Amino acid sequence: MLLYAIIGYFILFALFIILSFKYAPFGYEDKSGFHYIKKQNKKAA
Repeated sequence: MLLYAIIGYFILFALFIILSFKYAPFGYEDKSGFHYIKKQNKKAA
């Protein structure tokens, strides 16, 4: 059961990284260098 939890967490983490790189120009980097997506309106994009 623990194995499924680890796999599920890894998939979510990988998905987060992919989305972060995809929307990198619209986000910002924190001190650790990871991209975070800013909450923006579609009109502003």
